[in-house]
Amino acid sequence: MEVMNEKKLPGGEPFRLHHWCSPEPIPARFVRYMAASFGYEKYRESLCDIAYWRLYSRESMNGKFAPEVIDHWFFAEVDGELAARMWFAYSAKSGIGNFGHVETEPEYRKRGIMNEMLPPCMETVRRSPVRMLFCMTGNPVAIRGYEKVGFRLIYGGKSGPLVFAPSEDYEAVSRRAFAGTGMAKIRTGGIGDQFECDKFLAYSESVYPGHRHLRRGPAIWIYEFRSAYQEMCSGNGCVMVAENRQGTIVGYAYALNIMGNPLLDFTVHGDYAADAAKLLQAAVAEYRRKFSGPLFFYAASADCEKIGIAVGAGAVECAVLPGALPDNEALKIFRF
Repeated sequence: MEVMNEKKLPGGEPFRLHHWCSPEPIPARFVRYMAASFGYEKYRESLCDIAYWRLYSRESMNGKFAPEVIDHWFFAEVDGELAARMWFAYSAKSGIGNFGHVETEPEYRKRGIMNEMLPPCMETVRRSPVRMLFCMTGNPVAIRGYEKVGFRLIYGGKSGPLVFAPSEDYEAVSRRAFAGTGMAKIRTGGIGDQFECDKFLAYSESVYPGHRHLRRGPAIWIYEFRSAYQEMCSGNGCVMVAENRQGTIVGYAYALNIMGNPLLDFTVHGDYAADAAKLLQAAVAEYRRKFSGPLFFYAASADCEKIGIAVGAGAVECAVLPGALPDNEALKIFRF
């Protein structure tokens, strides 16, 4: 662990910026700070998501995900107290990563701490093997700050997914990566797949604008590959990924038993929808190696493509809940 900067803030408080990179050892106080800090950004937030990220940070700091994933954490210390944090991580195989967990503790806000953290963080990104780094925020102040250091909104507007690609054109790379229509390989997902699934695939032109990443019913608890993978590691089911001939992940499906709720859901690039039933069937087969009983898939009545894929994989409609979704839309339940 290194100290990147020491100075005094405008108010005179001693400031120190710490940087840690996996799989280096890390002092226990930083691990404790992460466990305490997660979950206090909002009055209401998904308890599941907080728990998954707490577990992720602890396990990454224990070196569990290296060398497949390289994590970098930045911590601001003010007058001897940990006051802010920032993170990025990337797949060692693809160079695709995620940026986030940018938070200043309430009592330390409006002191310019983020202005001291963001430039050194991005300089570290530029020196790393990162090809593309993604993030998501609806905060206009944060977006302006990220744009100043090289991020840009993928779809324009005032909010949404952002990408930092220092030496490549994201749109051109994405078009090449997803070119084709057939799934060449279906395999069990690994921790190194998280950014390709949750960022590169999820933010692609086929998936994000078309809302192919959305979950319905209880599946909203597990809306990302990362959390599904963590459930798989806990023995609660499986996550399968599909690759095209270039080796790009073009879809993933999970089949999990979450607190007594057997769930199946998936995200697939639109150009590969015709081949997606095989991915779901592989997930169902793997799930049934460990669990008996049915699996349930939840869809809005308008989710025609996802419903077609599920039915093609063997799902049978078993219930309809009128008006159960926003805008009075019906929730349909399918059984495998």
